[in-house]
Amino acid sequence: MAKKKTHRTWGRIEQLPSGNFRAKFKHGGILHKAPSTFKEKASAEAWLNRNKAEIDKAEALGYKWVSPAERENQDQLSSTTVKDLIETWLADEKALPKLSTRQSHRRHLNARVLRESFPGFDSIADERLTAVDLERIELWWQQVEDNWPDMPDANQKAYKRLHTAFNYAIKKKFVTENPVKVAGANKKVRTKVQDRPLLELEEADAMVENISPRLKAPLLILQWAGLRLGELLELRRKDVTDNGIVMTLSIERAAQRVKDEETGKQVMIVTPPKTEAARRRIVLPGKVAEKVREHLSTYVAENSEALLVTTEKGQPMMDTNFRSRFKYAAKQAGRADLSPHDYRRFFGTMLVTKSGINLEEARIIMGHESKEQLLDYMRAAANSKETAASNLDRLIS
Repeated sequence: MAKKKTHRTWGRIEQLPSGNFRAKFKHGGILHKAPSTFKEKASAEAWLNRNKAEIDKAEALGYKWVSPAERENQDQLSSTTVKDLIETWLADEKALPKLSTRQSHRRHLNARVLRESFPGFDSIADERLTAVDLERIELWWQQVEDNWPDMPDANQKAYKRLHTAFNYAIKKKFVTENPVKVAGANKKVRTKVQDRPLLELEEADAMVENISPRLKAPLLILQWAGLRLGELLELRRKDVTDNGIVMTLSIERAAQRVKDEETGKQVMIVTPPKTEAARRRIVLPGKVAEKVREHLSTYVAENSEALLVTTEKGQPMMDTNFRSRFKYAAKQAGRADLSPHDYRRFFGTMLVTKSGINLEEARIIMGHESKEQLLDYMRAAANSKETAASNLDRLIS
């Protein structure tokens, strides 16, 4: 049965194959349709007449007419909470394609934004989006700083994610402006890690001595190639190019630990590099290349997909497993404060201060997007003051 169209002086009614009626009209060049069809033609006519009367009244009184769709949207938005926004954002795989990113955002937001209220902390999770303004965000931020004064880095990570969530809300037209703009809240936080002493060569040697044999060469790769731990754990035989003189590592992927959303268990997945800049090739120092050749012949299967770092049973190694062994070696070396990322900081510092290359070349080798990121990795050596004094002394005639 074909659609039947009924022409009116204002608006239009169509009879659908189902027998129901659909009503629509144009106003201000925009086509407006009834939110649902009508069983009776009279009901469709009544809907058109009601809207025509509302438009005429608005024009007569000089105010803007709001369409039924806009009214429905406004009603929905008026009840949307901060928690609703965050859940919508974290479920949007187009906005956040990486599972690990979504899970990281959730951890930080759960800790400060979505947690329940308690004495001295008024949660904003159930606040309506349309009611959240700068004053409310300032109160929340002040309570965050008051309750977690010794965790400025975690506080700021939650703040930044909340700010990004509201930017998403603007894009989706939930709100028209971002209220998360507290003065000073985005100021860069200096963490305790940034003041951690730089790894010393003697400490690095002691680490190699005290770590399990199958991790000695991988530890040297961390130290002298500056890989992120996830990049090391996903390094495969096919990523190593070696002509017997020069050995090059190609960084094309990374392993990342995430929570399986069905089982709740921690699993390792393969992801693209952190950024496009993280895709890079690194030439290993000759002495490190020798150790890697020994490692390849002793611990790595012959096929091109074989991982360089595995457990004793030849299985992929979880980052938690690696960190546990790393921590034991660090404690034995007298540096229980170290983490695998300190090796990347060591490498970045050596590139800038000892290698003789410029900052841009060092940035590319480190896989950073900007030189500022590289400089943030710089650490002072333990004897830097004495070295500076000695070097300056040679300038004095």
